[in-house]
Amino acid sequence: MHSNLLKQDFSSPFSIQYWKKAIKNVSDIRIMVLTAFFIALYCIVNMTFRIKVSENLNIMINYIPSSLCGMVGGPIVSLIYGFISDIIGFFLRPEYGFFPGYTISTMATSFIFSLFLFGAKHNFFLYVRIAISKICVNIFINIFLNCLWSQILFGKGYFYYLATSTVKNIVLLPIEIIIMCAVIVPVFLIFKMKYTPIRRKA
Repeated sequence: MHSNLLKQDFSSPFSIQYWKKAIKNVSDIRIMVLTAFFIALYCIVNMTFRIKVSENLNIMINYIPSSLCGMVGGPIVSLIYGFISDIIGFFLRPEYGFFPGYTISTMATSFIFSLFLFGAKHNFFLYVRIAISKICVNIFINIFLNCLWSQILFGKGYFYYLATSTVKNIVLLPIEIIIMCAVIVPVFLIFKMKYTPIRRKA
């Protein structure tokens, strides 16, 4: 019998069970092995699937492993994942020197995904959670926060980066949400089927 990695004991981060499970996941060897896999996946897609638009804009799909880690691991594991992923990703593909702001962004991204996806149930609202989580990431991290880092690194005005980043993130948002739904929902169902205990008749 397997214990379910995606056991649904809670519906929101306002639940005590949510944080109990999140803390417990840090010491769960299966969760940490999966986290290592998601870190490796993040580094791979960060190196290979990248289209450079401008000095501060890239089209990437590294939000996929970040969202998967958030769904499986929860908020605390996601912060660990975000920190390690960004550090390793920098050494594998260094650009402009190391900047801790982007480490914060990577950690915050996976953390936001976990707030919406960790403990979610498979129903219509799972798709709503996916959409809202990506909207929040695009607005608060990709646009507002990353534009601040771009201003510090490249020296142009904040609103210059805000304008270009807003256009890019709004245009790509529907496509990114569709990609997330196409990946996250099947993975969710696979985990739920694989790790749900089978009750045998006596």
